[in-house]
Amino acid sequence: LVPRLRQPAARSVPYDQVFGGPGDDVFIERLRADPLGLHDVELRFSHSLVKRQRPQVAFEDCETPVQVIASEANTIWPFDVVRRGWARLGGPKDLVVLEGRPQWQSNREFHETYCKHVIRWFVANGAEIRGRT
Repeated sequence: LVPRLRQPAARSVPYDQVFGGPGDDVFIERLRADPLGLHDVELRFSHSLVKRQRPQVAFEDCETPVQVIASEANTIWPFDVVRRGWARLGGPKDLVVLEGRPQWQSNREFHETYCKHVIRWFVANGAEIRGRT
């Protein structure tokens, strides 16, 4: 295959496998209609998502605090693969499991829940909160 061959972006990463909440079909249509959205990708991009790549540092040697927020229902990156990678990390780490939820939803409740986890993690690892609480 020619590496510069293009295909629809949603074929590489189907929107409905990322956004799976109630009402997300409207959000997906908005993404598809967005003239600035990601519409086509080259095959080499798709290949880069699945090919084995050696990290610059072994996971076990990573001392950077890492929070992983993942869904057990994720069909793009299976949860077990994510969990095994997270378990190998050597530094401070946090695994937040989105039980019974898709990988992402485009609604306020999901965003607030997600952000609470992120803010808690940043504060626990030295970030300063400024402005509104």
